[in-house]
Amino acid sequence: MKITLLGLLLTGSVLAQTAPGLTPMLPPPNNPTVQPSAEPIRAVPVVSVQPARPAGSAALTQWHGADGGSADLETTVARNQQQWASLWQRINGTPPRALDIATEMGVMVQLGERPTGGYQVRLLRSFTENGRYVVEYSEVAPAPDRFVTQALTQPWVIAVVPASELPVVFRMAKPGRP
Repeated sequence: MKITLLGLLLTGSVLAQTAPGLTPMLPPPNNPTVQPSAEPIRAVPVVSVQPARPAGSAALTQWHGADGGSADLETTVARNQQQWASLWQRINGTPPRALDIATEMGVMVQLGERPTGGYQVRLLRSFTENGRYVVEYSEVAPAPDRFVTQALTQPWVIAVVPASELPVVFRMAKPGRP
């Protein structure tokens, strides 16, 4: 069954953002009767969680978004719970979990403003090199023939990486690298 709510097409268990004060109504499975939802559906700034698995690197838990980031390129490191919470506040989010500060730290890359949707930033790997802790990331641009949102976006990524007291350096991967 398909339902159009405020111009949004909903199917199955797809969640949609609604205007404040409105309660979306979705039919329960296999029941044609429409029942009101127990509580309003709310949008969350987290778009996806995907582990990156480049060769020679442990999987990194990552959270991505297209809005809420900085207008300029920014990188941030969080080595304690207060910094972790502050990092998430920058994108109007809430930390999805606490950091284990004995073994991990949080890092964030905000690409800056982009002219359309479809842009993403991915953390590829983190490693030690010449007395520095390197966080390598890449920018993913939309394919030329892809339909994208015609609005300014500010892509960002937050990831949990192994803790290090070394100075952290962020480096954009060269094209063709993992």
